[in-house]
Amino acid sequence: MRSIKIFSLALFLISICFSQERGIGLRESEKANFQSFYKNSWAVVIGINDYIRAPKLKYAVRDAEEFTEVLVNYYGFKRENIVKLIDREATKENIMKAFDKLRSKAGKEDRVLVFFAGHGITVPLPDGREKGYILPVDGSQDELITSAISTDQLNEISQLIKAKHLFFIMDACYGGLIFARAQPISPSALDYLEVISTRRARKALTAGGRDQTVLDTGPGGHSVFTYYLIDGLKNRTADLNGDGIITSGELNEYVAPRVTAESNRSQTPEYGILAGDMGGDFVFIPGEFIVVPKEARNSVDFVVKVEEFPDARIYIDGDFVGSGSIKIEVPVRKTRTVMVEKEGYKKYKADVFVSDKPVELNVKLEPIKGILKLNTKPEGAQVSIDGSIVGVSPLTTELSYGEHKIKIDMPGYNTEEMTIKVLSDGEIVKNVSLKMKETPERIAMRIYKRKLLTKHALTFANYVASAGAGVYAFLLNREADDYYEKYTKSKLLSEINYYKDRYNKTINKRNIAIGVSAGFAIVGTYFLLKSVNLEEILKEVKSKEVSMFIVPDEKKLQFYLSLRF
Repeated sequence: MRSIKIFSLALFLISICFSQERGIGLRESEKANFQSFYKNSWAVVIGINDYIRAPKLKYAVRDAEEFTEVLVNYYGFKRENIVKLIDREATKENIMKAFDKLRSKAGKEDRVLVFFAGHGITVPLPDGREKGYILPVDGSQDELITSAISTDQLNEISQLIKAKHLFFIMDACYGGLIFARAQPISPSALDYLEVISTRRARKALTAGGRDQTVLDTGPGGHSVFTYYLIDGLKNRTADLNGDGIITSGELNEYVAPRVTAESNRSQTPEYGILAGDMGGDFVFIPGEFIVVPKEARNSVDFVVKVEEFPDARIYIDGDFVGSGSIKIEVPVRKTRTVMVEKEGYKKYKADVFVSDKPVELNVKLEPIKGILKLNTKPEGAQVSIDGSIVGVSPLTTELSYGEHKIKIDMPGYNTEEMTIKVLSDGEIVKNVSLKMKETPERIAMRIYKRKLLTKHALTFANYVASAGAGVYAFLLNREADDYYEKYTKSKLLSEINYYKDRYNKTINKRNIAIGVSAGFAIVGTYFLLKSVNLEEILKEVKSKEVSMFIVPDEKKLQFYLSLRF
């Protein structure tokens, strides 16, 4: 009995047809009376592991990459109609631009799917309600209004897009906060298949409830939610009624209980409708049921191969289309701009005119290389790069992309080390003055010269001070003689006493000046006779075991200048 039912369902699917000239339809038969499901299919697929201002995730990028392949390989989505934003590309600005693209390109008979794998955030509002947000790669929980995208915005976007069917799949935390208050049509309705294909649909499936943490790890290197999502679509196990197609409702009925069980009830997916839903449903149509009319095949295969680098990112007309090697269909008689990027290699860019013949473009990427010009003073130093000796200075050599450790050695001089980063083509010029190594003899000679200079300076200063004090004493003596002469010639008692007092004070000052002059002369003579012995300094340096490996140069000088004369 079950075999008969399945056979009947298969016949029913084969009998469904399309009447439109372009788009995705079901294969024709004599009983055809059913219009095509969709003219075109569009998708935005977002996966973020490497958040800038939020905790990093592990499997979100892989979830997005494999989900894209399921859409292309199993359900008739054209790769050029999928905007895929991975990690650094998934900024708020780029995500909103992708939605703008959908708004301008998706027609009334099209379907649109949005898949997001990343962080979702729920925040309480002052009135007790809650609001959900998805977090772009540059988003921050502390700046939600300016850096995140709210579920309210997603609802508004869903209403702006003209497509007949739109389906949000959100592998993120915030639960049912995106949903509107309504119920989807029951699959038990007799005209269900016709209703879902012709009525407007705005559906969403989220990975968990608003108070639940969505797990980033699960079977097969995916999150728990995306693992069962991909399994249900790829293996068609989500086709619960066996009619050959999978609706968003069926997908939810398949995924939700399995995720709940796998997560030990810590995560329960939620399914519902968005504002603008009119009872339709998003439909996943397997590839073998899809037919494109001849009139719509005004295009050719466009192949880009970067066989050496499977992770090289390929863009066509500014849109990311895949990595390594891709094959897409593009309209004829139009110029396409191909760009290929890979870290460490020059950006490849070419304009290709597409005629009526298939195009195959084999891309060879050229590595980024910098030119290092290294000069040393003195010349002849041995240069090592990343542990390998490459020559002696002056040196000109090629450096690959990335960070390099440079080491410069020369006998009798200190080793110099530096790090150079090569991020683009061009010359990097480095001029290095090598410093001589410190030895006890060099330290002793510097101390000897400093002491000798100090000795001469102190000798000269003391003799100058002595001479100055002597001249001052001489002048005071002449002044005293003048007072004495006036004293002897005075006849008034008051004048006699005044000149006598001035004479005595001047004589005292003269005597002090003579003493100071003599003192400076003695000190100056001491420094003049003081010997500075290089051998003794060298011996003292060696005894204290001071070398270039222990004390920096300036500290050595300060230390040894404090040694006794």
